[in-house]
Amino acid sequence: MTRAKSIYTLIKGLSEPEWNYYEEMPDNKSLAKPFVTDKNAKEFIKDFFTKGGKDLVTERFRLQDFGIPRAEHTVSIYFLGILLYHNSSFYDKIFYDGKINTRFDFFSFIWFITCLSHDFAFYQERDESLCASMPDINALLKLKAIQYNLLEQEIANVPKDFFQLIPHYYNMRHSDARTDHGIHGGLIAYDVLVDNRKQRKQMNNIEWLWEEYLDKEYAYAAATVAIHNMWLPGEADSEKYILHGLAALIGRKEVAFSEAPLLYLLGLVDTLDPVKAYGKDGIAAEFILRNTYLKFLSPTRFEITVSSKLKPGVLHNQGASLTTWLDVIVTPIKRGVQVNLRL
Repeated sequence: MTRAKSIYTLIKGLSEPEWNYYEEMPDNKSLAKPFVTDKNAKEFIKDFFTKGGKDLVTERFRLQDFGIPRAEHTVSIYFLGILLYHNSSFYDKIFYDGKINTRFDFFSFIWFITCLSHDFAFYQERDESLCASMPDINALLKLKAIQYNLLEQEIANVPKDFFQLIPHYYNMRHSDARTDHGIHGGLIAYDVLVDNRKQRKQMNNIEWLWEEYLDKEYAYAAATVAIHNMWLPGEADSEKYILHGLAALIGRKEVAFSEAPLLYLLGLVDTLDPVKAYGKDGIAAEFILRNTYLKFLSPTRFEITVSSKLKPGVLHNQGASLTTWLDVIVTPIKRGVQVNLRL
């Protein structure tokens, strides 16, 4: 059991090898951490992709138009995921059954790629003009000039039913005048990551490896992004799900770590993130992180609590939401929630 510390303090105390996949580069220049330095979240995201030779990703997603609030949420859950990984049983688990290059830290790589790109299409979700121009998946693929189609890939460690139902879920969201940001972002992420790898390979860029095996890892990351916003239906939504060919999700068991390790961790931190939850009220990210505490009780149990300056009911609501689709036990406590991971 550890003593409760503010998430701000825990982020500040992380050593660079714990969170920076590219730290071992010969010419590494340390990346300043947002929240605990003057570096803003959007700059951090851009610098991270640039360091890995992936400028094309942030260019394709037009990072310059990405709002600061969502960028802060993205970076907050990036570090929250790192903290959970290094202080719980996540550290001893296998996150991918496919072949990997054991010379490198697979978790650090896949977490960076997945987490920092997971909401890149968020601000386009309610764009009515864009939605009208992409009435279905095929229209999206055509309009966005997708060369490498994620939906044609065989991908390990993602829920197969969710993945196969992506076109149907997209259609359901479109019926509500929404372009699902997970699906939209995941399809573009895979396309641009593969495109970038091929371009770098042709350029004989030797700073990093650009081998074809990476495409399977990109697919894993992008598929996780694509399905991270697909929800299991409540009773009131059943008719709607049936109408759009999603009946298979009715009564489905919550997503377990064993079937989708990366989605499990992403869903956990994405839902519980205090910066997203409290930031909706206009509260500054640094203030939130200084007043939110993390305490590890055992390798599979932790608490997130808040000071008297924040309302614990917000965390209670987020915890209740989490259990509707993820195989996790969340117990409300006086100033927050206790989480039992089912690993």
